[in-house]
Amino acid sequence: MKQITKPDEFYVGYLPTVPIMTMTFLKRVIIVMTVLMIILCGLLVINQRQFATSNFEYGIPTQLEGVVYKSPVPHLIVNFGSDQFGTKLSKTILLVGFGKSGAGNVLETIEHKMGRSIVGKSIVLTGYLIYGDGKTIFQIMESENGNSVMNATEGQVQNPMIDKGEAAILGEVIDPKCYFGVMKPGEGKPHRSCAIRCIAGGIPPVFHVAYSSAYFILVGENLEPVNEQVLALVGDQVELKGRMMEMNEWNVLVLDKNELKRLAKTKTLKLNLLAMEAGMTLCGEHGSGN
Repeated sequence: MKQITKPDEFYVGYLPTVPIMTMTFLKRVIIVMTVLMIILCGLLVINQRQFATSNFEYGIPTQLEGVVYKSPVPHLIVNFGSDQFGTKLSKTILLVGFGKSGAGNVLETIEHKMGRSIVGKSIVLTGYLIYGDGKTIFQIMESENGNSVMNATEGQVQNPMIDKGEAAILGEVIDPKCYFGVMKPGEGKPHRSCAIRCIAGGIPPVFHVAYSSAYFILVGENLEPVNEQVLALVGDQVELKGRMMEMNEWNVLVLDKNELKRLAKTKTLKLNLLAMEAGMTLCGEHGSGN
């Protein structure tokens, strides 16, 4: 008996009806594509980074009373009394200036008006709170601290930092003002140019340890600033080697400036090589088209 085969369907777009086999195939494709799109959207949502909970109380001035220190970076220690065991409770707050500038000039202006040093003295400062991930920054400005009040005449000696030994740490150099509240995001390549300008302006650089909530203030071997030396390293994952120190609830990483220069030079060289390779590739493409 001769088998009868169905002819292949041929569908013309302007016809009012779609052949049954073509319609069945299209339905299956649409269902599969819909399921895949739902799965893809779910994966994107699951892997999306959560929005930062950091805050910048812009326009809401706050007065803080604490003891001022300039080393290793400008900071204010606010005391909250003692717990039931007599242990003093305090918060170490980094000080920054307006915009992309450090607090050094503001503190010098206050000292000039008072006619004496304010280091180790309890003083009332007015500014704007910046906070996130357990860290607090305080933006102070000359215009709001022209009549600062100093509440102690005797200087308080700064607590010595605790040596935690040598370490090699992977992370990113950030500017704390933007990272902890002013900008979202305040890290990575999208924020690199802004962070470079902030650090160049005097805001102390901070090292965010990869995949953690650990942060290190970066300083040189004599606790001097390393702002200029780390500019080339901002915005990328780098490994820094240095001596870890503990300053109250902040960590400090003491770095060798020569090592920083070497890292910066190596990174610059890599970028130049990549640029050259890109240029050579473009030349080759243009050449092959002639």
